Amino acid sequence: MTLYNVNVASPGYVGPVELAGEAVNSCRAIMQQAVSLANDKKMAEAIDLVEQATEKYPRWTPLYQLLVEFYLETKQPERARQGILRMHELGHKDPIFSTLLGAVWMGKRQIADAILSFREAQALGAPPGEWRLILAEALLRTGRLEEADALLEDLQESMQEQRSRMFVARATVRIRQKRYQEAVNYALEALRAKPTRVTAFYLMGLALMRKGEHEGAIHAFEEYARLAPHRVAPFRWLERFARKAGDDDQADDYNLKARDLLEGRRLLRMEKQRHAAKK
Repeated sequence: MTLYNVNVASPGYVGPVELAGEAVNSCRAIMQQAVSLANDKKMAEAIDLVEQATEKYPRWTPLYQLLVEFYLETKQPERARQGILRMHELGHKDPIFSTLLGAVWMGKRQIADAILSFREAQALGAPPGEWRLILAEALLRTGRLEEADALLEDLQESMQEQRSRMFVARATVRIRQKRYQEAVNYALEALRAKPTRVTAFYLMGLALMRKGEHEGAIHAFEEYARLAPHRVAPFRWLERFARKAGDDDQADDYNLKARDLLEGRRLLRMEKQRHAAKK
């Protein structure tokens, strides 16, 4: 019986010609069924179906690509990483896989690995996309301010839909460089692009405080607290300003709000731990 290597439709498949077509059609049908299940919010069934298919057709990379997308959507970064690495093992160097892996590493807070994956995507010619902004944020987190800022400047015109997020990153760079007025300016640009960008109010408050403009800083932190009442940081800063102003009652009120938030988080963690222990 004739053997045939179906490199394009089914990479690595070697077998009788008639079975090659059967394998391709079977995988295609499985993927269509899995997507239908996912659209019906039956993600566990969709994942189980594709995982079984990878056992039967272990070298058919489209199955792994779909599986990785499912893993990412269901917040299973370690499984997503394994799927992407498997695609790399099979010789598929499509830059989209490198950008996906970079996103996985960021989700796991393994920033150095994320940068390496995004750089690989860059070398493989990945098209422009949000991954470049994520790379800039990763560079920023590791203190590589000049690299991050250069990338952000390059993205300024090409990523209009992400302008607010990009200006927040540039404001962060300027604060670390102690260029506080520029940080304020970028925070304002972020708010013009998206008035509810709470991080911009936080950065503006920090920059104004370090410039000695305490009234403006207090206003920024108040807006931050109003828009994000579940965040502890603005209440801590507002407490500090109230103490300095001698308003202990107001300071105590801010302190109580911060403590209540922290206690709520502690109780939530305990509940999650109890739930996990029951499984």
